[in-house]
Amino acid sequence: YPLQARKMLFDSARIGVGVLKGPFPESRKSRAVTVQGDAIALQIKQKVSPSIKWTDPWNVFPDGACGENIHDGDYFFERDFLTERRLKDLKKQKTSTGYPIYMADCIDKVIEEGPEKCNIENGNPNDKRNKKRFTIWYGYVNLSRKDLEVANVIGHEDLPEELLEVSAIVTMVNDTIIRATLNPLES
Repeated sequence: YPLQARKMLFDSARIGVGVLKGPFPESRKSRAVTVQGDAIALQIKQKVSPSIKWTDPWNVFPDGACGENIHDGDYFFERDFLTERRLKDLKKQKTSTGYPIYMADCIDKVIEEGPEKCNIENGNPNDKRNKKRFTIWYGYVNLSRKDLEVANVIGHEDLPEELLEVSAIVTMVNDTIIRATLNPLES
């Protein structure tokens, strides 16, 4: 927390705004070596704990109609950048039940298109553009039932019939959706 908060405070003093994202679940590994007699054992424990992170204000795009309160908006987009290797690593991620988190065929399509397919002006005058990184967008949006069905969102068939729109998190690279999921913070 202190490191991330310092980055946010630095931005606040420098450009008048700072962004902290969180809490969000983060998987952390801890390792311990134990000695019992002549045997040495390495124990690796993995647990999910809440985390926060600093986000560059130039990569945050709230709904323009939200006014002074970001929570009054209908959507929120966050931009990040990935190398091809990190994008390929997303294909390996699975849920605890073994179901893939990201759509591997869509990621393959994005890699084939290359990182230069959908570029927009960065906006940050101090940031140099890297032409080898993919731009990834995380959208916190409301989707209709039909959109949930098209994006093959897990659990959309279990939603009550009276729900016409549902809060979702959509991940996009270039103009291709590589993941869509129901927002876990919405009930």
